[in-house]
Amino acid sequence: INVLYPSFSSPVLIDSGMLLPIQTLPTDTPAIIEVILLGGVENRTINDLGIEIGQKIIHSNNEYFIGEKTFQFSEKIGFRILARTI
Repeated sequence: INVLYPSFSSPVLIDSGMLLPIQTLPTDTPAIIEVILLGGVENRTINDLGIEIGQKIIHSNNEYFIGEKTFQFSEKIGFRILARTI
């Protein structure tokens, strides 16, 4: 299966309400997690860390802030968690 991911190599206007992989969230743009496309061990790990649908997430300097916690995700996982900008 070939999957295409959005690329923001040129300036793109990010508006509220856009559903994006967290890997592509612009710096300091808040979003709400809406979809988690993980299975097995990865899904269990994400759940154990307390990451779930409905949480606010902010991406800054290759780190993700969810609540009071800071996370770093692999590129693979970063493209499988989708969040809607607010």
